Amino acid sequence: MFASLNLLHCEAPHLLHYEAGTCFTVKHPYSLIISILIMSTLLNSNVPSTGNKVAGKPLTDERIKAATAKPTNIRRPTRKKRGMFMKGPIPIAWLGKASQLDGKCLAVGIVLWFIVGLKRRQTVKLERKWLLVFRIGRGAVGRCLEKLEGAGLISVERSDGRCPIVTIQVVEDEDKAA
Repeated sequence: MFASLNLLHCEAPHLLHYEAGTCFTVKHPYSLIISILIMSTLLNSNVPSTGNKVAGKPLTDERIKAATAKPTNIRRPTRKKRGMFMKGPIPIAWLGKASQLDGKCLAVGIVLWFIVGLKRRQTVKLERKWLLVFRIGRGAVGRCLEKLEGAGLISVERSDGRCPIVTIQVVEDEDKAA
């Protein structure tokens, strides 16, 4: 189909004429550049011409597809890796009650809210790897879970040799309740 076509200039800069006189639209910026390169190669005076046809390699469908193919090695911008963060909202009344308890109860509560935001569920498994980030020991975790449960902030399901499964209880703000 494209074997003996002679490309000519068209009135509109984004259109090209074939020898038959029909125009086609260039939809992709790479194909416009490639079309200009093809035209400049065909119209170059160093290429021998015979009559109104240009001698050289014929334009085949395969050569045009190869010339207009999208490059596969385009680098996309990489996102800068940021650290972990807490997902809210976290009720201030809940944090206020947890901060009034002894020891590292507030730290255990923050770890629980972090896991809740990560898993997008109110009931989560309190895994040891998250407690290591805050350097909370196993004994302190057990004591804090009991205190948080006694304050009505969480409910805990315990099993021997397993991580505790904790459900966070939403505490109503005292200002709103009154």
